[in-house]
Amino acid sequence: MARQKREVSDTGIYHILLRGVNSLFLAENDFETFLSILKEKTKSKNVKILAYLLLENRVHMVIDVKDENVGTVLKPVCTSYARYCNRTRGIGGKLFYDRFKSEPISSKDELLEVVSFINFIAQGHKNSKFSSFENPICSLKQSGMTEKQAKNTEFKHLFMEDYDCLSKAELISYIYAICGVAPKDFKTLSAEGQREVIDKITKDRRISKSKVYEVFGVKKPQSAKPIRENTEIVLQNKQEKTKKRDLSVWLL
Repeated sequence: MARQKREVSDTGIYHILLRGVNSLFLAENDFETFLSILKEKTKSKNVKILAYLLLENRVHMVIDVKDENVGTVLKPVCTSYARYCNRTRGIGGKLFYDRFKSEPISSKDELLEVVSFINFIAQGHKNSKFSSFENPICSLKQSGMTEKQAKNTEFKHLFMEDYDCLSKAELISYIYAICGVAPKDFKTLSAEGQREVIDKITKDRRISKSKVYEVFGVKKPQSAKPIRENTEIVLQNKQEKTKKRDLSVWLL
């Protein structure tokens, strides 16, 4: 099956996601090496790294490639880092899960939202120093953003994530960013309050209700229809058992 053609950004700005087959970074030197390669491979091009976040098994970036092809810009970065890992870890095979994902950013509002999203997730993370939140590559002046805009915590949805690869702690951070509710607080809400929170989290955000209930540590409530169906099945089974018992008595 042919790969889907990448969407091209009219602005030249993309939100990039790199995922590892396992861990992209095992030690602090790995993070530092990736950043060094990223800076080296992009400094000679008309490219700006507007935001970034390095986590154990993935990398988020907002990159302005102008007239450059985003694949041409990132391929040398990924290739060089994969060679470094193969050399230092003494292993071969794939390092990255698949080709990098890219989402075009078409407006200033979209840019501000995704940058603030990345910086929000970096807050309080143990690897926050490997992020634009603490150590930006591109200055705010170069990016055309104010500090308040770059570190805003109001964003409408979560960006380009495979939630199966996230830890529970990371999911809690994402969910809290949307609704401001932590697991311990969720359990104190009424049933109606819990439904409102779940709806707010799952609407247009690519995360299932089952996963949210799992994160909050509560059982997903059954809908009324399955309960009625189960009741009907139980009654039907009881009636059948009664008929069989009556028939057995009659046969005796």
